[in-house]
Amino acid sequence: MLLRKYLYALALLPILFAPLQGQAAPLYTVTALPTGFNSYDINNLGQISGYVQSEPGAATYAALYAGGTITELGGLGGSFSYARALNDAGQVIGSASTASGEFHSFLYSGGSLVDLGAAANAVNINNRGDVVGQLSITGGYTGFLYRGGSFTKLGNLGTGDVGIAWDINDHGKIVGESNINPELHAPFHPFLYKNGRLTDLGTLADRENNSARVINNAGRIAGYSEAEGGGLHVFVFENGVMRDVGSFGGLNLDVADINERGAFVGSASTWDGPTVGYISFGGELIDLNTLIDPASGWVIGGASGINDLGQIVANACRDFECSSVRLDLVSAVPEPGMALMLLPGVLAVAGVRRRRMRQHQR
Repeated sequence: MLLRKYLYALALLPILFAPLQGQAAPLYTVTALPTGFNSYDINNLGQISGYVQSEPGAATYAALYAGGTITELGGLGGSFSYARALNDAGQVIGSASTASGEFHSFLYSGGSLVDLGAAANAVNINNRGDVVGQLSITGGYTGFLYRGGSFTKLGNLGTGDVGIAWDINDHGKIVGESNINPELHAPFHPFLYKNGRLTDLGTLADRENNSARVINNAGRIAGYSEAEGGGLHVFVFENGVMRDVGSFGGLNLDVADINERGAFVGSASTWDGPTVGYISFGGELIDLNTLIDPASGWVIGGASGINDLGQIVANACRDFECSSVRLDLVSAVPEPGMALMLLPGVLAVAGVRRRRMRQHQR
């Protein structure tokens, strides 16, 4: 086993130590998904959730893409549906319009849709089939857990009246955000829900905009928090400590998905305007555009999902046309799982080389 790991590490050496030529050798290849298919999430089987739309303005239908085939999931009687998150069993959550024009959340399981009603906004699902999201209640909103056909209200922090649950791991731990009181401009704080109790995770600078967005089975939490002086920064929360990971300097930022290796992805605007997709292992935010071949012409504008093999789904544009794409680790590495074990070091080297490039170009 040690010999195999050594050989795989050797396979990465050309990537790690290739000569500096304007950009490091690419770590990811880019594959465009079928025209009309818009991606959202990817599981460990490579299934991708999203929706299909034949042309702008046409009806949209929740769909799964796998192995070159798009499978429509149906709807709830209306002309709109989309698939949001999915798990490794192929269960999917999303939203759909009804014949009366209402929007309901649904759970797709075993080939059929379960209507979760108009009051629920389903956001994520774990591998046990537990669903979390936001539930409309008298006087406001709260995060919810849907399990075994019934809803559990999570409640809000302090006297808050608006909350949402963004993610749940396979141990039933849930993260999200809640305002701490109902006053205008009351700050939202990130929370962790476990064993029936909400815990306030705190903030970077005690300002308004703060949210815990993703959690993996090891308990690593990532989200964003408004920093001192304004502007959103990504944070990682581990072992009771919130750590500032930084930002790209723009006003908009999101943390979309995390895998079991601790890598998370999202989108962020830069100080001069453009929005980019990024990846992080918690130490640095790395623009995905620095990890692909610039000759491909693709510009990655945001990432929405990552699986344990390191595959990423994102949106990208090339030649004035935009598409959903899948990013795969370079084929020079035989096993994606092993590649991802080595990826923290790869990304660290890529970050150093990127900084050197900038100094060289000055």
